[in-house]
Parts: sequence; C-alpha cells; structure tokens
Amino acid sequence: MIIWLNGTHGVGKTTTAALVQQLIPSKGYGGGAIERPGADVPELAKYERIPDIEADALAADLHDMYERLGFSIRDIAAETGFSITRVRALLDRAGADIRPRGAVAVSS
Repeated sequence: MIIWLNGTHGVGKTTTAALVQQLIPSKGYGGGAIERPGADVPELAKYERIPDIEADALAADLHDMYERLGFSIRDIAAETGFSITRVRALLDRAGADIRPRGAVAVSS
C-alpha cells in the first residue's frame, strides 16, 4: 500500500506519516516490481513524433495522472522523461484544464 502525502513545508506531513505508519500493520517490502504511474510510456527521441492513435492513448494516461492523481506537469515530465512542452501538448490534446502555476492556495 502506498499513501501519498502532499503539502507545503510545515503542514505536518512527517507527523501524519508517523501516525499512519503506527495504524497500518507493515510486513515490509516483499520484493518485486514497484508500480509507478507513467511507467508504460514509450521512450521517444527529442523531436520524435507520436502517431495519432498512440498520442491519444498517451494523452489520456497523462491526463489521468494530472487530473485524478494530482501530478504537476513537472512531476509528469520527470516521471515520463518527456519535456514539459511535450507534456503540456499531450495534456492539451486530452482536453485537460491546466492548473495555474505555483502552489495551490489552502483555504481555512
């Protein structure tokens, strides 16, 4: 099980992680492949074009990482090895609503 804690400095991620770790019984890492979103993306040369059918499927996968999983464009670029420009173009192709740059404001 993987639990993703996200937030800015000082919001209590370390404290929360320690509390969650106490609540969940752990048997440790048992070996084997570790699943990662974006692990199935093709390796592309810098200016290599993607055929339309593959680009649509890839765009949908990246859209899922961006919208559902909350990855940033920079996170997706790092995970896939694609440039930020390519990631933005694929997200645009998938019809993603691009979030504004910077940290998300937390309402109190």
